Formats: sequence, C-alpha cells, structure tokens
Amino acid sequence: MNFNPRKKYICYCCVGEKFLSNEIESTNKKLSRKRKCSYCHEKEMTITIQDIGDRIEKTITEHYIKTSDQPDDFQYAMLRDKESSYDWEREGQDITNLIFDLAGVSMEIAENIQIYLEDKNSSWSHHDEPDIETEFSSESHYTETKANGNEYHQLWNKLEQSLKEEARYFNHNVMSTLEEIFSGLDTMNTFNNKPLLKYVGVDTKITHLYRARSFENFETMEKALVDPENLLGPPATVYSGSGRMNARGISVFYGANTRETAISEIRPSVGSQVLTTKFDITSKLKVLDLRNLDKISPKGSLFDPIFKKKINQVAFLKNLKERIVSPVLPSAEAFDYLTTQAVAEFLEQHPIYNVDGVLYPSVQSKNDDFNLVIFHKSSKIKFRPPSKKEFKVMSYFDDEYEICVLETELKIEKKDNKQDESNFTECLSIDVGSIHLHEICGVKYSFSSKGISWRTHQNRHFEDE
Repeated sequence: MNFNPRKKYICYCCVGEKFLSNEIESTNKKLSRKRKCSYCHEKEMTITIQDIGDRIEKTITEHYIKTSDQPDDFQYAMLRDKESSYDWEREGQDITNLIFDLAGVSMEIAENIQIYLEDKNSSWSHHDEPDIETEFSSESHYTETKANGNEYHQLWNKLEQSLKEEARYFNHNVMSTLEEIFSGLDTMNTFNNKPLLKYVGVDTKITHLYRARSFENFETMEKALVDPENLLGPPATVYSGSGRMNARGISVFYGANTRETAISEIRPSVGSQVLTTKFDITSKLKVLDLRNLDKISPKGSLFDPIFKKKINQVAFLKNLKERIVSPVLPSAEAFDYLTTQAVAEFLEQHPIYNVDGVLYPSVQSKNDDFNLVIFHKSSKIKFRPPSKKEFKVMSYFDDEYEICVLETELKIEKKDNKQDESNFTECLSIDVGSIHLHEICGVKYSFSSKGISWRTHQNRHFEDE
C-alpha cells in the first residue's frame, strides 16, 4: 500500500450514498472540522480512508458473503465434459465494483478502500500461503446474503406459546411482541409501490363480497330467507363461534370474492343446501392485504444500523402470510386460531393502524380467490325498513321446484335489530335479489400422494435358534 489510509481524506461530497454522506457531514459539523479532500481538493467535512473503509467493511460483512474462487464438484464435472460448452464464471460482484456501488464513490476511491481493506485483512499465514484468497482481496467476489428473520420467528414462536400456556387476556407480552412485529406497518409498500394497508368499499376495486351458509333442512333455510340480514349476515354475539380471526362471542363478517370460494370456505356436507348472497360494502374500509406480504420491499440504507432490523422484519413478514392462512384441522382450531385471533384484535384496536379487516388468500382455492374478514366494529348490516314488510316462503315440489319470497306491506312496529350497536356505522348492505340456493352434490379433493415402504426385518434371535 503506497499511501497512508489515516492521512488520506474523502469529503462527504465525494460520497454518493446519502446516509453515509450525511453521517460524515453531521459528525464533522459537531466538531466544526474541515479538511482538504484528497480527491476533489475542496476544503470540506471529511473522513479518512481508514474510517470509511472500516464502515464499509462492517456493512459488507453483515450483508454479503465472499463466494468461492473455485468451481464446485458439479461445475468441475461440466468443465471436464468435452461435449459441454459450459464456461465457469465466479458468482457475485468483484469487491472493487461492490464498494463503488455501495458507497457511491469514484473508482479511484473504491480502489483505495479495497487496497486498505485487503491489507488490513491479510495475515502472515496468508503471506506464507499466497494461493489462499483473503477477504477483500482484489480478486474476491461477494454476493448479498438473504435475511432469514430468525429474530422475529423466535418472537412469533414465543407469542404462540404464551397464548397457549399463559394468559390470553391482558397479556402485555403478546401486545408488545405484536407491536414489534408490525412496527411501521402503515408505511410499508411492495416493490411496485402498493401499500399493505389498502381501502375496500366505495370508489375502490372491491365493492362487494359473497357470504354462504349451509342448511340441513328446509325449515332452518326458510327462517334465513325470512330474516336474511340477521341469519345470512354475521351471527349475533351469543351465537358467534370462534374463527380464524375472531374469538368466541366476537361477531365478525367473513366474506369471499366469489360464491364458489364462499361455499368452499364453509366446507358444507354432501346433501346439504347452501344459500349464498352478495353484500355491498357501503363505506370505505381500511384492510391489511396479506397477499402483498411476500412482496414487501424495504427501503433504506445498508449503512443504517436500524435498516438491518427492518430487513429481518420484512424477511419474517414475507413468511407470515403462510403462518396466518395455513389450513387448520377442526380438532386443532381452539388452540391454533389463538395467535391469528390476537393479531386481528391487535390490528383492530391499534390507535394508528385502526384496521377494519384483513384480506387473505383462500386456502380452499388454488387460484387468486380471496377472503375478507371485516372486524366487529365495521360489520354492522344496514337493515331494510321492516315495518312495511312481511316475508313468506312458497315452494313447489315436482320434478323441479322454485323457492319464492313474497313481500307484503304491513303496518307493524320496527323490528329489533339483533346486532344493533349504536356506536357503529352501517358498513354492509345485503342484496336480497342476489340470494342463490345451491345443493351440494359432491366434493372434489386436491391431494398429493406418497407410497408407504413396507419392509420385513429378520430377527437375529430366530436365526441363532
């Protein structure tokens, strides 16, 4: 090395990476210190090649790994194959160009930093064995490592354990964990700049949902047709069972984007009858779109220590969708739904996010169909004026039959709304003209298969006899 890295200076103007440049400027401003830059020769806020080199070394060590300077066994085999035109090329980016791109400096500065780092990382053992490539040597190549989000996976596992084995209500550990996992949710965007928190309803692409309910006899189905708002909408609190996004006794609205998806989600038995109906979303609701979790693109600087934490958070969130929407066996629902129920409650009550629902892909469908759960506060149904209506169900049984609902004007008192919540806004409206009856004739399963290996083991004791 033909220069002293402690006496060669680079000013913040010669560093294109914004975070690193601002850091150099702000540090020197506190010291009211200016020096002549060794590259642009202006008197400015500067840092030594040694200091910026150490900063770059730390960043590369945390986010990159040196690739092998030799082909692996398979690549060697390809090279030895006389009929193959394969030409081995080392993976990754050469160190000088990596420094050039990372720091946004000139090639001259990048080369000086590389020389300093190579000299720093060389040892006597490498001088004795010159064939061994050192870290940051001029020939070395680096490739970016993928964040695994292990820190957040551990937090999530502890969260699940806490909910199953400790307090489920007033659990401060659960709330603080969810706060950390979803930190900054309102500012997260996908790589094509779509926000994770989006709006559905009026003036959006998602203006309605379908809901399904199965019946095993005509009498119960008749009651639903007579009172569709109460019996086809979200159940009254007293009848509300636990679901993926709600605890028992908390009434929410589960809907789907198609009738087929709505039917498949309730898993009706063969021979049962299912009513489906469309509900219009009459307000603008804020929802978390889980479909975009695996498309989050973190924005920031690799030189920012906080950004490393954000990268790991995003790595975890990309896998969180599968954890939340993975199929759960009926026998395991009581425990396995605890975590997703806690997530839903956290999102609904959070003072900043204030989410009205969660949109997630259907596990019962292989295409782009989705479900949308609308939380309790936003799931109130708009009731038609009942004081003028009476409903009768007429059926005609022959080779075919028709179900008809007749409305007759009556002068009666206003009917009680079973789900009335004075503080809540009516956000959903049923379209009674869209009600369809479906008879479940069969169910088609999608599955994978594996053979079972059956082996006979000869007992040695029998051989001795």
